[in-house]
Amino acid sequence: MKYSVTLNQKRFLIVWICIHSFALFVNVASIYGTINEGTQTLGYSNLFTINSYEDDFWPFTKFTETESYIDYSPNIFDEIGKPKRGIWRDKTPSFNGIFTGYNLPEYIFYIILGLGIIFIPKIWNDNKKIMNEK
Repeated sequence: MKYSVTLNQKRFLIVWICIHSFALFVNVASIYGTINEGTQTLGYSNLFTINSYEDDFWPFTKFTETESYIDYSPNIFDEIGKPKRGIWRDKTPSFNGIFTGYNLPEYIFYIILGLGIIFIPKIWNDNKKIMNEK
């Protein structure tokens, strides 16, 4: 049986595959952006990805992450005014990127999902026609 695809369905597939190909590419190539002011790097702006080796399935992954560190500042005191050797502090949450953790299994799944969105209703309707003819 031959199934025809409309122009809108073709457009949907092209956009769908392009978005997911871009997501896979930025993770494989580890593309991120830095913000520079003069010669000093102020920080990283992880627009697309920071870590392509996440265990979670995209989009069910950590998009923000808070790191902890020990602050050894000399002016940290406890309740009675005694200097402390160090205190645990949390950095501000960092954004891991839109496509963090997007790998080959996600790419294969979403490409098959896009094809299924187009072709499963056609196959379903074709089977209904066959069943009604009997």
